[in-house]
Amino acid sequence: MENNSRGPEPGFGLVKANRWLFAALAVALIYSLLALRLAFRLPYLVQDDARQHIFWMRRYLDPTLFPNDLIADYFQTIAPVGYKLFYWIFAKLGVDPMLLAKLLPAAIGLVCVYLAFRVFMELLPDPRGAFIASVLICQMLWIKDDVISATPRAFGYPLFLLFVLLFLRRSFSLCFVVLVLEGLFYPPAMIISAGLPVLNLIQKDAGRFRFSRVRSDYVFCAAAIVLAATLAIGFENSAAAYGPIVSAKVARAMPEFKPEGRTSFFQPGMDFWLKHQRAGFFPRKVPTPIFWSGVIFFLLYAFGKFPGRQRTRKAVGFVLRLLLISFGLWTVAHAFLFKFYLPSRYLQ
Repeated sequence: MENNSRGPEPGFGLVKANRWLFAALAVALIYSLLALRLAFRLPYLVQDDARQHIFWMRRYLDPTLFPNDLIADYFQTIAPVGYKLFYWIFAKLGVDPMLLAKLLPAAIGLVCVYLAFRVFMELLPDPRGAFIASVLICQMLWIKDDVISATPRAFGYPLFLLFVLLFLRRSFSLCFVVLVLEGLFYPPAMIISAGLPVLNLIQKDAGRFRFSRVRSDYVFCAAAIVLAATLAIGFENSAAAYGPIVSAKVARAMPEFKPEGRTSFFQPGMDFWLKHQRAGFFPRKVPTPIFWSGVIFFLLYAFGKFPGRQRTRKAVGFVLRLLLISFGLWTVAHAFLFKFYLPSRYLQ
């Protein structure tokens, strides 16, 4: 894939571009401060997902906690290695994991906005658009539980954005480093990232699709697939002591997976495929203004009415590749329930 970053658009120097970046970070800071205010509103307030994925980490401060506790043992076992190591390091420095889980989302939100701005500038060097895009991403992050939970999926967003940024800059050696980090913190993000080198082998030239003629593209693709597969298998084997992953056939008969179950998954109707939190193609409700802004943009683009259509062609093509990867993995996850975790994780 060609790197079409040429710096800011004419009329937007580096100083002005940085002003838009600082404005985006200022918005992100406001959101982060509001989140911190909520997190510390009550002394014993705990985010919902932290009750599963973080509570056991207090063993890092006191190894005698939760003796013979099968639930604590299970969640400690299935947690990704990098995620556990991250909290362990801070615990050894005297930071309570529950306190760190309240502080982390504010920092992750700022990092995501910065990376989103840089990714946009690589795709389409217009700081005004980068500001809008990064602010919209900031809003999307804070209306969901992913980042605010400080669980493994919270790390998936900044790592994925960093991988995309390095991929667009063709910094393949650094891409491998980020790919490893994704595997150590949140494997679903790693699998999506590994799809980019694969689709990068198919390129469009003079209106026709052809395979890449650059040897390094094939080397990068093969290495990324091997690395991702190795890390994914290692993560799956980490919970082998608790038995095999439940199959779809068995899960359908279990009350826990029925509509009113603790881990609700199967349900009748199209909502299961479209809007279900764990299985749907649109697993989270998108705010109406953001949804219709996206629809209007793509309609204008499709019918040639968008003023920067030629300039945005490569950017839109890249986004469509990401959507194709996510859709493909969503389909595979449904076909092999629950080997690839929850299908919605590849579209969120």
